[in-house]
Amino acid sequence: MKLSRLLLETVMRISTSCSKDETRVHLMGVHIFTRDSKVYIEACDGYIMTREILHSSDDVASIGDHDLILDAKELKKLKPFLKEWKGTPEYDCELTDHSLLIKAGSSVVSVYRISGEFPRVDSVIPDTNKIPNTVTFTINPDLLVRLLDSLTDEKRKVDLTLTVNLDNLAGPVSVTIGNHDQVAVVMPMRDELNCLKVNHKTVASLTPSKRKNKTA
Repeated sequence: MKLSRLLLETVMRISTSCSKDETRVHLMGVHIFTRDSKVYIEACDGYIMTREILHSSDDVASIGDHDLILDAKELKKLKPFLKEWKGTPEYDCELTDHSLLIKAGSSVVSVYRISGEFPRVDSVIPDTNKIPNTVTFTINPDLLVRLLDSLTDEKRKVDLTLTVNLDNLAGPVSVTIGNHDQVAVVMPMRDELNCLKVNHKTVASLTPSKRKNKTA
């Protein structure tokens, strides 16, 4: 079987949403499966769930009916491997009962497969077509990342509050950190700033950090 570089890079990126709680082993890895001729890559730690959908027919054919959970810790091995073979668009892979072997030239990386069943997370993704009175607004992700990068380690432990004017959904979004001691405004998305013009989509579902009941 062959897997694309895009898929492997996506798996690595999504792994940041995996749980580190060893009592919930099935959440300590990235879940990969196919549905409706698409590849679904998702991870969840009980507080945040991230899913990315790839429209790659070759990856769909390679994964087939396999349902994989790849250990997030083991996925760290992929970073130097992909850097070494950065000009390679796809990689030969072999699936065993316990691991996924990824090969390029004389190099082989083995990523452990976690046994168990990944929880069904479709229900936590809002369907705006079925939920009445939903509010949708778009902000530039590049600018939001810059805002988060400006926070100190102490501020990163404080909840963010996003405020949007319901009478002007195309307007700016106000972000307040802590007890109004840091406020920023993320300007609305502009076409010339759109940095998400790619052939896949990302869906992130957040639950408040103070909520007692966890997802999954």
